[in-house]
Amino acid sequence: MRELVNDLYQLSDNSALFDHLRAGGDLTALANRLADSSAVPAKTVRVELLRAFRDAIVPALQSNDPSGLDKLIEDAHLNDRVTIFGELILTLYALREGKHSSECVDALLNRPIPLARDLARAFEAAQPQDTDDEELLAHGVAMREWAHLLSGYYQAAGLVGPAAELLLVRARVTNSTLSAWPHLVGPAMIDLALALE
Repeated sequence: MRELVNDLYQLSDNSALFDHLRAGGDLTALANRLADSSAVPAKTVRVELLRAFRDAIVPALQSNDPSGLDKLIEDAHLNDRVTIFGELILTLYALREGKHSSECVDALLNRPIPLARDLARAFEAAQPQDTDDEELLAHGVAMREWAHLLSGYYQAAGLVGPAAELLLVRARVTNSTLSAWPHLVGPAMIDLALALE
């Protein structure tokens, strides 16, 4: 799991943010630290969205003002909300690795699960496997994996309820995105059943 998270950090245009958090860097110094990395070439086609996420997460961590993050999520369409969800998960992992604790960090923990529920409902409504929308299908597959990764985060923290709920999200998204792939559906359902048991 750790190797996967490390790879995801490197793939993100927000890798400077994650490096700062993972090193235990001062949250109040975030804005200045990230300004130094603004000239780094983009790694993704969603550079504007990832920059918008960074601009929203910094005040959330510095002054417990998540309103920008909430608005970004609210205004984003389905595919972009999956990307935001992934960046939020990477932020949580980085905060834990950097041993950060504060009211701001606690507030962030309240955001991924409602977003995951909303995304599961949206994919069930959209049924990407039944459309010709390849981008939507790719984001459905990504959402399935993000939910699994976030479940692992909560499991490692000893939070079995949230961990099981994320496995439920993973199973729901798998069923609406990849139901023709029994070798993926079966394990998702078994993992959920074991967690619920």
